[in-house]
Amino acid sequence: MNRGAGPVGLLSVMWAKYRGAKRIFSIDCIEERLAKARSQGAETIDFSKTNVIDAMQKMLPGKTRNIFLKINIPSLC
Repeated sequence: MNRGAGPVGLLSVMWAKYRGAKRIFSIDCIEERLAKARSQGAETIDFSKTNVIDAMQKMLPGKTRNIFLKINIPSLC
């Protein structure tokens, strides 16, 4: 899971895809960024409209994440 679909976040999505991740999740609040992440193969969550924990539990019932990337960049939302 990647939080933030800006330039660094999109590179993280590409890296995860290159490394063979089966599913990639990207979280942001800017639709243009989420669209870019989807175009790279990520499943997306808009955290301004959706509770991230609830969404992840629905997307991955009974499963845990193997890798979590948290990239701290000043918030735009």
